[in-house]
Amino acid sequence: MIGYTVIRYHSQLLTEFESTVCNAFLARRKAEAYRKPEIERRARERWGNLGDGGIDAVLERGYDEFRRSVAKRVMGEHRGPVILNRCQQCSRIVQTPKAKQCFWCHHDWH
Repeated sequence: MIGYTVIRYHSQLLTEFESTVCNAFLARRKAEAYRKPEIERRARERWGNLGDGGIDAVLERGYDEFRRSVAKRVMGEHRGPVILNRCQQCSRIVQTPKAKQCFWCHHDWH
């Protein structure tokens, strides 16, 4: 969840390469949703950065692993500006930095 939070709400702290990997991952996932081979191929070529060895290598290890490594780097370098909003009851990270209800235990602190 930390990797998701860092990438989703603190993307300004990502390197240019990390941002490119995120965009390529999203483009590839969207291309899969077309379910028409020609459209999928064109979308992957145009936005998915196909053939970029660095991006392909990172995504081959898996997007979850990529998110964890980005979160670890960002938390190590930029601890101050990263807001991890945690539930006051169960201490899990909630959905957004401004959330006031826990998705996990349903505790509400409005």
